[in-house]
Amino acid sequence: MDFLIILFGIILLLVGIAGCFIPAVPGPPVAYVSLLLLQFRDSPPFTTTFLVIMATAVVIVAVIDHFIPIIGAKKWGGTRAGMMGAFIGILLGFFVWPPFGFIILPFLGALTGELIGGNSSRKALNAALGTIVGLIFGTILKLTLTFIIVWYFFANL
Repeated sequence: MDFLIILFGIILLLVGIAGCFIPAVPGPPVAYVSLLLLQFRDSPPFTTTFLVIMATAVVIVAVIDHFIPIIGAKKWGGTRAGMMGAFIGILLGFFVWPPFGFIILPFLGALTGELIGGNSSRKALNAALGTIVGLIFGTILKLTLTFIIVWYFFANL
């Protein structure tokens, strides 16, 4: 039984790592399930407090990840129109040309929003680049949490 738990846990960790790059797969939540699987072993390695803290971190990172590209656009000089364009791009990116749509469409959305809002092409491009920086930061954040989960999984086998 422990062999199957560990095998499924490793598969979930691999899918979780891939999910940090593939928008349709929620990386950290999938990886977190591997920790829950270890609780079914003969001697559960984690306390309830630890699991609640990790679950809270997973939820926070998942929520933040959806807003970081919008914040990036604003920090790099974007206006409300650019942030709305980035938001629309993020939503469309889930459905159009995954996983590339999740990167390209927020960029194009921020760029289009800024241009429609009457900003210069230079300012619009800066806001769109801020969106990409936000996406990269979100990916790094998800990867960091996922690798923390990987470490706890293997440290508690």
